[in-house]
Amino acid sequence: MTYSLTWMPGALRDAGLRVEEVGGWQNRGHGGMRDVRGVLLHHTAGPASGNLPSLHTLIHGRPKLPGPVCNLGLARDGTWYAVAAGRAWHAGNGVWPGIGRDNGNDHLIGVEAESTGRGDWTPAQLESYPRGVAALLRHLGRGPGWAIAHKEWAPHRKPDPAGWPGDMDSFRDRVADYLEGDDLPSAADVWNHPIAHPRKPEMVLPAWQWLAYGNEASWLAADGAWWERPEPSHANPDIPVRRFDFLRFVDSRTVHMEQQLAEMAQRQQEMAATLAALARRTAALPDIPTGTVSLSIDTSN
Repeated sequence: MTYSLTWMPGALRDAGLRVEEVGGWQNRGHGGMRDVRGVLLHHTAGPASGNLPSLHTLIHGRPKLPGPVCNLGLARDGTWYAVAAGRAWHAGNGVWPGIGRDNGNDHLIGVEAESTGRGDWTPAQLESYPRGVAALLRHLGRGPGWAIAHKEWAPHRKPDPAGWPGDMDSFRDRVADYLEGDDLPSAADVWNHPIAHPRKPEMVLPAWQWLAYGNEASWLAADGAWWERPEPSHANPDIPVRRFDFLRFVDSRTVHMEQQLAEMAQRQQEMAATLAALARRTAALPDIPTGTVSLSIDTSN
């Protein structure tokens, strides 16, 4: 039978997230769920490499715990995987206000995010996990307080999702941002976003540092007195050259070099055409017979 959580991929895609639907997921589950109220957050405690190496376990379970063991999986590249539209065995014994005791599987969507449990969250997961949870809660009409950690549901036996920066307060703050319509990254995310130099890709700096360099360069460019100051000539350090004159010289040399390069390219094309014509003519010449050549010299005069 088809279970009730078939809306999940659509809600996630509407939030701009990538979703993969595992074959048969609409009919997978330990019966149907009732009165879904929130989302329970887990980590897989799986291998340290691979995008979603725990997927087989999420679908089929493990000894003494048959699958599915979650409704959704979250890969390291931020892709969501629809695993089961029905009830999954993920919550176990626990309690949360408004849920009751030991019945989280009936009321909470279970999300298993790929992680070793040692805080190895990828940048894609740090963005996708709270964004996806917000999309699910938006569909349910619930607030960020219904994003519940497994370690909050079962505090004496579970640690997940472990190592999340800022722990669950930070996670729920991001969920709240998305629910309030702020789909943009946080200010800290923007300023610390790594950006590579356009001509030196190995030079990577955070956005705030590039902005600082740009501001300094702009102030210098606007300072007329700065351009009038002399600098030692590279050709002869004893000869001072105004910075403005040096810039004009560089611009002039750049234009000259571009012209020389264009002329060189034209000459290369002409040379290539000449060589091609010579090759055609050589190929058209008759074969010269090989062998001994006898010479007769007249010595009568």
